[in-house]
Amino acid sequence: MFLLTGYDFYDQEFDLSKLVVSKNQADNLPVIRAVSPINGIEYDDCDYPLYYFNVDEVKKIANALSDFSIDKIRQRLKFRGLQEVSYNHLFDYTYYPLVKYYQDATDQGNAMFLDFA
Repeated sequence: MFLLTGYDFYDQEFDLSKLVVSKNQADNLPVIRAVSPINGIEYDDCDYPLYYFNVDEVKKIANALSDFSIDKIRQRLKFRGLQEVSYNHLFDYTYYPLVKYYQDATDQGNAMFLDFA
C-alpha cells in the first residue's frame, strides 16, 4: 500500500481521500488506491464486507498506475528513506504484476472484488 499511496497503516497522518486517484500532500506524488477500496457490500453475515472497485474506478486506477513512472516510485521510496537495494524486487514482483492485472481488467471491462476476510 505504501508504494502506491505514500502512507502505511502506522502513519499518524494516514487519511486517504475518497477518490481512487488523488495526490499525497507530503510528497506531492499520486495516491493510487489499487489495494484499498472504499465501496463495500455486506454478505453472508460476515464481519467484513466484500470490497470492490467499479469498472470506472478500475480504469482510473489502471491509467494512474500506467502513468506512475519508475522515477516517481523511486522518489517516493527515497523520500521515506528506503534503501535502493530492494527497489528492483519491488518493481519486478509487486508493481509490474499489479499494473498488468489492472490493465487486463480494464481491457476486459471488468470491475474487481477484494475480499479481506
